[in-house]
Amino acid sequence: QWHGLALDTNGKVWSWGMDTSGQLGSGRILGRSVPGEVAGLTNIVQLDAGAFHTHAVDSDGNVWAWGDNGNGQFGNGEYLSSSKPVRLDSIAAVHAVAAGAWYTLALQRDGTLWQWGSMVTSQFDAPALPNRLLENVTAIAAGPDYGLALKSDGTVWSWGDNKEHQLGDGTTVDQMRPRIVPGLSGIKLIAAADNSSYAVRQDGTVLAWGANQYGQLGDGTTETRTAPVAVAGLSAVVDIAAGLQHVLVRKSDGAIWGWNWSEDSGELGSVSGGTAPKAAPIPELSGIQHIAAGDGVSAFIQDDGRVVMGGKNSVGQLGDGTFASRPHLGLVVNSGADGFLNLGSGVAGKVAPSLTVPFYVSATGGITSTSASVATTTQFNPSDKGKSGAVYITASVPAGSSLAQSAKSASASSGPHPNKAAAATPDTFTLLQLTPTGWQTVTNGQLLPYASGVLGDQLAAQTILNSTDTSTLKGAEFCVGYGASAQDMLSNGNIRSVATIPGATTSTSCVVGGSVSVTLSVVPGWNLLGNPVNQSIAVAAKLGDAAKVNSVWKWDSVAAKWQFYAPGMSTAELQGYATSQGYTVLSEIQAGDGFWVNAKTQADLGTLSGAAINLRQSSLSTGWNLVSTASAITPQDFNLSLSTTPPTAGQVPVNVTSLWAWDSAQSQWYFYAPSLEAGALAQYVQDNGYRDFGRTSKTLGNGTGFWVRRP
Repeated sequence: QWHGLALDTNGKVWSWGMDTSGQLGSGRILGRSVPGEVAGLTNIVQLDAGAFHTHAVDSDGNVWAWGDNGNGQFGNGEYLSSSKPVRLDSIAAVHAVAAGAWYTLALQRDGTLWQWGSMVTSQFDAPALPNRLLENVTAIAAGPDYGLALKSDGTVWSWGDNKEHQLGDGTTVDQMRPRIVPGLSGIKLIAAADNSSYAVRQDGTVLAWGANQYGQLGDGTTETRTAPVAVAGLSAVVDIAAGLQHVLVRKSDGAIWGWNWSEDSGELGSVSGGTAPKAAPIPELSGIQHIAAGDGVSAFIQDDGRVVMGGKNSVGQLGDGTFASRPHLGLVVNSGADGFLNLGSGVAGKVAPSLTVPFYVSATGGITSTSASVATTTQFNPSDKGKSGAVYITASVPAGSSLAQSAKSASASSGPHPNKAAAATPDTFTLLQLTPTGWQTVTNGQLLPYASGVLGDQLAAQTILNSTDTSTLKGAEFCVGYGASAQDMLSNGNIRSVATIPGATTSTSCVVGGSVSVTLSVVPGWNLLGNPVNQSIAVAAKLGDAAKVNSVWKWDSVAAKWQFYAPGMSTAELQGYATSQGYTVLSEIQAGDGFWVNAKTQADLGTLSGAAINLRQSSLSTGWNLVSTASAITPQDFNLSLSTTPPTAGQVPVNVTSLWAWDSAQSQWYFYAPSLEAGALAQYVQDNGYRDFGRTSKTLGNGTGFWVRRP
């Protein structure tokens, strides 16, 4: 419900989020916004999270439990909760477990289904020891207070609470024992949500039944269904995950689709905002091998073992080190909050810039419906350590809130300050800043530091909220940033949201200066452009005017091949030509990508506007990368920004082998190589007829693309 679990290929379990009942297995009742290892577990092969309890199965078939046990959900005959894993002696040879709100299901290797704990229905309570239910079962799914079982003959069985027709038997009568769901056969997968049920046929089509007030059945309506109906527009489904009120599926081509209620929380990526009663692809995702869904939260394991999440985050459910909900998906950080959690072999692939972070933080505390306590620890980027700088804390809060009013009073005697930042947010919200003397309004876009000094190896801690009443702060956002000055912070994108107060929807943000707007202008011939905005470019829509554009090219650094598009070709011609040349068809340009446009004429191809993307070391692959960044940064500073350890004084780190930018007007290359910076760079540029970044004050950013070769 409010905690996350992950299982790595070494059989270790990681947990994060709320810990009110010991459900994180840490031995303490203390929530955390970054993953921590669950001690005492080895060789775990499967696990599942209930509302406030967790179960895991090891390679020997033993079952382990931790968290809340007040309803006998451990299955050990007791009602004593535990913040550390407890091994069950009451059942063995288990293949899989599924945890409901206050009960648990277990499927033995021989196909026998067992249940214990409380389903909290009007008719029955299950015992605190395993109770045998069914034979010949191949898969199980646990809703909050009802269960589903898939038998080896392809039939589906259901039992428990039935107030929303989630049992699929045409009634609202609760059932104490499993009964077959009429009309279902040839089923290969099942999933259970809050009060809605799902089944996937052998042909990959999906059926759903039960509650549908938010469109969670995906049939294009909001009508409750007493019997299974088809989910519209879906086929070739190979995996399904049902959250509280949203559903995810993975198709055979690797595409991820989702539907129904999103609450603007980001659990469906860009497919968010209210009711989405029909399945739609989540375009930000590719290379996904596993999916999971919870209460307003989605999780995806990439092929490289890293975990992408989106959705609610008031108690650290997203594992990104913050309590901030995000409009976009992001990566779960590792236990040290200095990299990303990797559940695989440890081999890291390229991280999409839209999924990475400008710097790492670790937040403690949490946010409830009535109060918030938030303290953060900032991990400065290695290239910034040892520099003189300051930490800035900003907040976008309702103008009528008590925090805004007290900040306004505190600011009455404040004079002007030299550091300039972005203008204040719209009238309904006020931009505040936390100073050593307390909260103040941001006047005339002038930012004051929260703390100043050397950005050293020691982490910087900030207390932002301390048991603060949130009744008037719905929709507020709190941010932390750092830099040599406010302008330096903004230029390098070193500011991020660390906490949001749920309860109101707003487009305002405390990430001052965190947006960019660039115009895509081309001259006849070759133009090297870039997408520095945190959203993808639909190539046909933006670059599809055949009177202006001959062709568009993007380098896929992971596949090491070109993607190609020509507006003058039909779909069939485009596919045929791309295949014959060993290319793939280019349909979208992702955030942080550079791309070539061969233009017929001088033209304005439109404007890109949105959240700024700044590249980090994890955004680049070994070898050639064609990229873009929002910061107007020199190649020298870009090379330094990729450092994973603090640079040695007097030495230039070689984080890039070479860097190239194309001058369309001059038809010449700009060139930079850190290994030549000590003295031979200028001569090398001159001897080879290149252009010099330094002599012309040429910077990266501003909608330009550039090549980077990584060692």
